[in-house]
Amino acid sequence: MPDQDLSGLASLDLSVGGSIKAPVFSGGAYLAAGRYEDRDMGVLLTDISLEAGAEKDGQAHVVLALADGKGGTAGLEGRFNPTSATPLNLRGQLKHLAPLHRDDLDLTVTGLLHVQGALLSPAITSRLLVERGEINLLSSLVQGAPATLEISEEHAADAATARVSPACDIQVEIPRYLFIRGRGLDSEWQGDLRVSGTLAQPEIKGKLSPVRGTFDLLSRTFTFDGGDIEFAGGTKINPGLNLKMIYDAPNLTAIVLARGTAAKPEIKLESKPPLPQDEVLA
Repeated sequence: MPDQDLSGLASLDLSVGGSIKAPVFSGGAYLAAGRYEDRDMGVLLTDISLEAGAEKDGQAHVVLALADGKGGTAGLEGRFNPTSATPLNLRGQLKHLAPLHRDDLDLTVTGLLHVQGALLSPAITSRLLVERGEINLLSSLVQGAPATLEISEEHAADAATARVSPACDIQVEIPRYLFIRGRGLDSEWQGDLRVSGTLAQPEIKGKLSPVRGTFDLLSRTFTFDGGDIEFAGGTKINPGLNLKMIYDAPNLTAIVLARGTAAKPEIKLESKPPLPQDEVLA
């Protein structure tokens, strides 16, 4: 598939009998030493093993195991029934899994996983604990205007349907140890998020709040002093800002209030004792 590769050693021994309306399967399918890569999302999974054996009732018992190449693992077990409205039904667990291999984002998660629905576009339900995360605000990713390309509506429809993406409903708990760094920011965050929509176009709801951190602004280092970032959902990820940062100078405390949204932030300067904004800025 576009930007996605699956490789490994496969074995298939399958017989089909019965009727078109009620087929009867026997035999099994196996995959060993599998490797899956999604270059667009930056996902890499290794050591994939799959065993599926057909049973008398027409269902197949499925056992799936995989790793991330960093010590994390995941395992799923359940059934596949090709005649059912929801043929795939798997449950499993993730243990210290870090599937992302990217310069800008890295997450290590543990939790429960339920995969149900069609084989190529299932629905994923999960409750995850983020043990550690790193978000790097790389200058090369945010500087300059993006390139544009004129395409027709027909081509746009083809691009939208070319990529199959599972639906998702994922609860994400972040007790702390989520680090956001770069472009003057060095911070640690905590929060709770819910991810819905699809994996390719996620909709995020919830809040992140700073545990600690600093931000370099106007040649001064400001310290976080409360507030949060709120995700309101929607396919366009543009969280609302409600952050407070302070800088202690010899004769006053300068306060930066960040409001608005990430795409259109509103910055306000205050101080203790109170001074006009131009004097605080000076």
